[in-house]
Amino acid sequence: MADERSERTADRSSGRGGTEQSGGLPGDVAADDPGIGEATTRDLENLVTLVGHFYRGQLDRETTWRARLDRTTNWAVLVVATLLTWTFSGASNPHYVLLIGALMVVVFLGVEAHRYRAYDVPRSRVRMLEEDLFAQVFDPSRDVTHDEWRRMLSEDLLRPASKVSVLEALSRRLRRVYLPLLTVLLAAWLLKLMVFQPRSDWVGAASLPPIPGQVVLAVVAALYALAVVVAAWPDGGGRHEVETARPHAWDRDDE
Repeated sequence: MADERSERTADRSSGRGGTEQSGGLPGDVAADDPGIGEATTRDLENLVTLVGHFYRGQLDRETTWRARLDRTTNWAVLVVATLLTWTFSGASNPHYVLLIGALMVVVFLGVEAHRYRAYDVPRSRVRMLEEDLFAQVFDPSRDVTHDEWRRMLSEDLLRPASKVSVLEALSRRLRRVYLPLLTVLLAAWLLKLMVFQPRSDWVGAASLPPIPGQVVLAVVAALYALAVVVAAWPDGGGRHEVETARPHAWDRDDE
């Protein structure tokens, strides 16, 4: 009896006594077979397990890049708060420190746009799985958003690429965070010129010797207008979270 059990165990391990090998692989596929991916799709249990691991892995990557985005935003907010506190702590503190702070915020914007493009790669994969797999799991009557979502995911894994351009990344981060910060710095700079400068001519007080105040004001206005234009740039779409004016009250009964 013990010999028979040992023989059956050896048969299952070698693929002779069943349809699966150890580890859940089909019996006609070895662990080092180059076509193991295609063979895995024949078994629904293996496919579900693999998709679950893939989803959790992509979600972890998305969360990691999300934390890096938040870290850059925190740095920018901290710099703005520090400069505002120092600038208005004394009437003699120069106004151009706020302009330097605006340049630093722009640098943070560039770093965050780069991180946002990297963050959008796993996020787009997670959203595709949620739209085309999990949404239909919970509501089988719903059609998938993308008919060829598995092929699209396969191509994206073979040739990973960012789903948003640099301009779109700058536009999104400006709208969410950096345009309000730049607006606060601009308002504080104008207030410093008009109220806290000893000169009655606030245009002249904006000068940065040897640059006249009119030139400084014109350059600042042009750069701020450029930031507004970039922030208002039309979004190219993509699988990102959609903000609505009224949150969906799906957990409340309609009255």
